[in-house]
Amino acid sequence: MDEYLDDNCTYTLAAMRDMVLWDLGVSLGTQTIINKLIGKLYTLKQLRVEPMTCNNDVN
Repeated sequence: MDEYLDDNCTYTLAAMRDMVLWDLGVSLGTQTIINKLIGKLYTLKQLRVEPMTCNNDVN
């Protein structure tokens, strides 16, 4: 599950559940995913994706 979030941190719990089902053939509940991620250092206030040009040296 960590790899999924490393690839794209905007995945929802439902999307991660579906990916685990697709990749591993295991059906997990969203609470199981929450319990797995509890010890991680993820904090979300507001997630936003910034274009690459925002932090460009030219700007």
